[in-house]
Amino acid sequence: MTTTRQLITRTSVAVALALTGASTALTAPDLRDEATKVALEAVARELGVSPETLTVEGAATANYPYLDRSVQSFKIGDPEGLLHAIAVDRDLRPVDPWMLAVNDDDERIRKFGALDPPLAERIAKGGKEPLGVVIWVRDTSKRRWDRPEARGESLPSEVIDQIYADVVESRAAVLKPLVSPVLERVRAFDPEASTDELAPAIGATLSREALQELARDPGIDTIYLGAPLQQELNTAKATTGIPTFHASGTLGRGVRVVDVEAFANAVEPNSLYLRPVVQDFTGLCSNFIGHHETAVAGALIERRLNWFGNPSGEEGFAPAIELRSGGACTSDTIPMQNATTRGLRWGARIVTLSWGQDRMSLLAELDRFYDEVVLNQWRTVTKSAGNTTPGGSARCQTPLNGTITSPGGAYNVITVGGYDDHNTSNWRDDTVDECSSTVNPLSTHNDREKPDLVAPSVNINVVAPGPARLLEVSGTSIAAPMVAGTSALLIERNGRLSVWPEIIRAILMATADHNIEGATRLSAIDGAGAMNAAAAATLIDQRDHWDGLRYGCNGTDPLDLATLTVGSRTRNRVVLSWDSDPAFSRYSSEPSVDIDLRVRDANGANIATSTSFDGANEIVEFTSWGGGTYTLQALRFRCALPTWLGWAWHTAPMPPLPGEGEKK
Repeated sequence: MTTTRQLITRTSVAVALALTGASTALTAPDLRDEATKVALEAVARELGVSPETLTVEGAATANYPYLDRSVQSFKIGDPEGLLHAIAVDRDLRPVDPWMLAVNDDDERIRKFGALDPPLAERIAKGGKEPLGVVIWVRDTSKRRWDRPEARGESLPSEVIDQIYADVVESRAAVLKPLVSPVLERVRAFDPEASTDELAPAIGATLSREALQELARDPGIDTIYLGAPLQQELNTAKATTGIPTFHASGTLGRGVRVVDVEAFANAVEPNSLYLRPVVQDFTGLCSNFIGHHETAVAGALIERRLNWFGNPSGEEGFAPAIELRSGGACTSDTIPMQNATTRGLRWGARIVTLSWGQDRMSLLAELDRFYDEVVLNQWRTVTKSAGNTTPGGSARCQTPLNGTITSPGGAYNVITVGGYDDHNTSNWRDDTVDECSSTVNPLSTHNDREKPDLVAPSVNINVVAPGPARLLEVSGTSIAAPMVAGTSALLIERNGRLSVWPEIIRAILMATADHNIEGATRLSAIDGAGAMNAAAAATLIDQRDHWDGLRYGCNGTDPLDLATLTVGSRTRNRVVLSWDSDPAFSRYSSEPSVDIDLRVRDANGANIATSTSFDGANEIVEFTSWGGGTYTLQALRFRCALPTWLGWAWHTAPMPPLPGEGEKK
């Protein structure tokens, strides 16, 4: 058992399980009950209290595949409200999860060095052809740059531009001396190896012998096998509540958004239905007009009036933004990173991605890159979940495995699934998009939940190539820019949110109270629920209902984030969102920080808690029948590296009970 309240766990991946034959988890009910008893007694002995005074706040099975072990992990609450970590093995013995994680990492490195399990498996199969890989350099830099505080007057666009320019140059300067020596060693094997200035990543094509040698290089964290990219393809404004923003004059003015495309072509420049786009021509497949690129642009900046001033199409979700479109004509990682970096240097506040890689639910180099963009470049990133669930429709994409496509597994990225609004604004007939991907990223405790939320994705009218063409399309490719556009509207309302992507994620999840299926709080298919921009528009103006801060590993715990008084008969949803650091050694299996959420009433009683192990969000819901004052607390369960934390508190009236409001 660890008395530091840390639960440090390790890689849990499909390939690794196959390679090691990890043992069966503690699943039998009697074993779970016995493990819980052992956990409570062990913590009670450590604290010198009675087990009856302790509570189980969280429990999950943790897998350590390279050790061929699984244990039951617990978060145990004490009378003072602190959480303690304990794990129990199959023999019902308390074990130290920290040492299990360290030993599991050591065993992985002994077997594979820096090789990612899919790459190790590919090499083991034999063959002589060189392999395309991405090498993630070990990031030993500890420097982080202070952001403007979340509270305060909205920051003007030119101030944000300068902040972004400074942070880009600072990060590039830190990474160069880390990456350059490794790049030189890699170029001894592949002179064409390339890199990106804002991520410690190197793309190369290498022989198996070179990979085996580089796998033991201490400057290399992980070597990933390259994977192909694929695009993932009415604007449903009434369903999502966007007219509430537009009616107030919030259209995204001055907010820069970049759409990064795979196998990129140009956006239609002559459409009567489309506002001008800043076209990045570097790396395009050709000057031909792309359907996918034009459709994504239309979801954001379609114009209601054509060039002649006549009503024609429909306004996009954020029609007044500055939109840049670019990408690469390849499935290689580094050119896609380079296209993103050009967008960041241009000053993009938001990056939207409507393409993905099938990584069999494993986190890979692109997940790591876009987590880097959020953590160290302070930008909001939205990503389509994918369309790989076998729903019986011809538009569902192969492989039909239902997995969230990379980089949608990234901790810090807003992953957007899809639903069918049946072309009505009435919520009652909304159903899930049968193709939208929902299989979660793998992690040590397998309790991550993606997508984060959903938006309309079925039979959406968008702009098509040509001077006056509209086209009906389906796919999460269209859902992701809807959320990006809504994020731009939030930023226009308060410019400080430009550099607080964690708060934007918290606001969008807290207000996503349109439940499509399953549990209202969080479910496997629609995450936190369907985006409700009308609620987000209200929340952004309630300045005491959201905030952000730098979260360290040695500060106050529990940390009171806010105390709010709410009215009677209200529904409340609270969300914490924080960043995981891609420099964390166990990035592939758990975030660098595990923060739990608790809401207490004025008497100190616990009203709601959320205690996942491997996610980068926590979310609770509670009903206040009589009204009252409540305190939101963050509990530090595990903290390897400091991070940025955002929170949001959404309060709404309860719907009438059956029969209420009827005339007598």
